[in-house]
Amino acid sequence: MSALDIVHAYEKSPLGQFFISIDNVWVIIFQIVHVFSILTVLTAIIVLAFHALGLLPIGESNERLGKLFFKVTWIGVIGAIISGSLLFLTSATHYFTNRAFPIKLILLAIAIVVQFVIFKRFFLRQPSYFISTKVVAVLSVFLWFATGFAGRAIGFV
Repeated sequence: MSALDIVHAYEKSPLGQFFISIDNVWVIIFQIVHVFSILTVLTAIIVLAFHALGLLPIGESNERLGKLFFKVTWIGVIGAIISGSLLFLTSATHYFTNRAFPIKLILLAIAIVVQFVIFKRFFLRQPSYFISTKVVAVLSVFLWFATGFAGRAIGFV
């Protein structure tokens, strides 16, 4: 059984039929939550990255700033994953067969690892003026925006 067969089986299931038949108002709500979750992630990422690059000199230590904004980032990521999953359930075959969809998922996975494993470690343990912290900050911003662009491409591919 292929992955596409599983998606088709889901769509024929009672759960799949429920999500396919839900009112468009709910789909719009899922989309709004998804966009606001992504904006939450990007805002937190940009604050952290700009601080690491010395472009946003906030009078807080990296530890205090990181503690807050890494939590905010997680909240945004969780909101985006939940709302994105609900959107997927409303049109699984469309998303699953879309060429941009796997690219978005791969970029999302890489962005999460870079953000919460590498960047967090550099940001919290090294002074912001270290070049490695600045490089990872730029990489993180790039990956999150690339993920967003890949997500937008789903509507056009």
